[in-house]
Order: sequence, then C-alpha cells, then structure tokens
Amino acid sequence: MATKKTSSKEAHHATLDGEDEDATHALELLAGKIGEPPRSSLQAILAGTTDADLVSVGKTILSSRIVTDAARIYRKAWDFYQEASDEQRKRLRGFSKPLLAVAVQQALALEQLDRKLAAKSTSAGVARAAHEKAAEAAQSRAIELRDQAYDALRDAAGRDEGLRAQVDAAFGTATTSETLARGLEQTAKLLRAWLGSDDEALTARLGLANLDDSYAKELATAAKDVRNAAANATNRPADGKVTQGALDRADGINVLIMGQILRAFEGAHGIDPTIPRLVPISTRRLFNRKTKKKAGEIQPPQNGNGPQPTGDGETLSDG
Repeated sequence: MATKKTSSKEAHHATLDGEDEDATHALELLAGKIGEPPRSSLQAILAGTTDADLVSVGKTILSSRIVTDAARIYRKAWDFYQEASDEQRKRLRGFSKPLLAVAVQQALALEQLDRKLAAKSTSAGVARAAHEKAAEAAQSRAIELRDQAYDALRDAAGRDEGLRAQVDAAFGTATTSETLARGLEQTAKLLRAWLGSDDEALTARLGLANLDDSYAKELATAAKDVRNAAANATNRPADGKVTQGALDRADGINVLIMGQILRAFEGAHGIDPTIPRLVPISTRRLFNRKTKKKAGEIQPPQNGNGPQPTGDGETLSDG
C-alpha cells in the first residue's frame, strides 16, 4: 500500500490554487443551473455508511484533487444530460439530475471546508510563531535582568558572606522558563527584605547601588511576563469548527457520490456507446477501471479491517 497523505492537506493546496479557483467557479455555475437537490437526499445516500467508512476513504485523497475532477466531470455529465434523448436518459441507470445536484452541492461544500482548514492552519502557524518569538524575547530580557540583579545585589551585600549566600540561593537557574521566573521572584523578594532591614550599612549600600522597590517590582513583573509568554507559546486553543476529520469525512462523501456517477455513465456507455464515459484524471488512481471491482465504492469493514476505496488496490499518496 502506498503512503498515506499527510494530515495537512493544505500543503498541496498552493500548487493547485488557480485550478481550484476555476473549479470552484465552474461548480458554482453548475449549482445555479441544476438547482438545489431534494431535501434529505444526502441522508438517503449516506444511510448505512458510517463516518468511519467515509473518513477512512477520505484520508486517501487530497480534497483539491476531488474538487478539480468534480468540476470537470459534473460539467460534462450535465452538458450531456441536457442534450440527451429520452432513450439515452433511460440508459443512465444509477444517475439522475437530483443526484448530480447533490454531487455539485457536496463538491462545493468540500471546497469551502478545504479553504477554511487551510486558512485556519495558516493563521494558527502565524500566531504560534508570534507567541514563540514573544516567549524568546521575554526569556532573553529576563535572563539579562536576572544577571544584572545578581551582580548588583552581590555588590550591595558587601563583604558579608551570609548576605552573598542569600543572593546565590535566590538566583537559581534558567534551565526552564519556570526556574527562571522563580529565580526572579526570589530575587525580588530578597531585595524587598533587604530594603526593610534594620542594617543601616546594608540599606545605605542599596541606596548607593540604586536598588529600590521599583526595581523589585520590575523583577517580579519580568517573572510574570516569562510565565505568560511561555504559556501562550505552549497553549494552542482548539477550534472545533473545521477539523481534519471533518474534511476527511467530506472527502469520503464526495468519493461515494462521484463513484456512483462514474459507474452509471460507464455502465450506460457499455450498452449505448453514444453515451460518453466520464474519465477521472486527478482522482484516477482512486477510480481506476482496470479492475473487476467497482470504482470508488465504499465497502463495509471485513475481518476487522477498515473500508478501503476499491479500484487498483492502492491508497493514493500525496504525489
């Protein structure tokens, strides 16, 4: 089995962007000509098919490939159907105008989902990069401030080894954002304690070193900034409106419907050669006719294995 596509389908989106725009326009024009499908049509088509079935197939094909083929295939189907004689239409068992309306509707819905997920991914990437940059800046500034405070407080401690030991204990490490923040907080706490000391020599040295309560506040604020920036860089709020799973399911729906339309025209062509065959291009591996299996048919799980799109037996790779 070939490799599965990556979880981010939008990686391929850019290479087909112009093609997608043309496909979307063609599908919108078709939708306007064919009209809305009857209500509950999609529910009827999906009856007996689970979301797991649809997602399993959807994972094997890029959304942009489906949309590209859908625009071309459905346009050809509609062009023929409009000019077809009553006898030719009767030969098209498995196909109808309402079915084509559902197909076009679902292809457009898929294209919209694909674009939304791509935009969401891009937006999340930009935000993540900004948060990571902010975290790096906050950590860098905090380390510089901590090192400055260490030297200044060590000098203010004078020759008192006990006071110097307090500075060393408060200093801590910067191995993580949390240990850095904790060191800054402890240093700020130590400075406040010294500022309130009865040791006149110590308080005099603090004054000479320009170490006051505002500096203690600055150290505490830097600690808070480090924690907040680290949390923003780590936490990524989930947006359940558009997910990869939803996109894979939509892919599966489109594969199911497209497969039925392809089979209908293929069967009718075998009986009446004046009826054209609809040949997939972007999705050709999925709908390969060089097999006795029915192209694109979603089958129920067998022997505990998930369903696979029937065709040439391959799972479509990103290539």
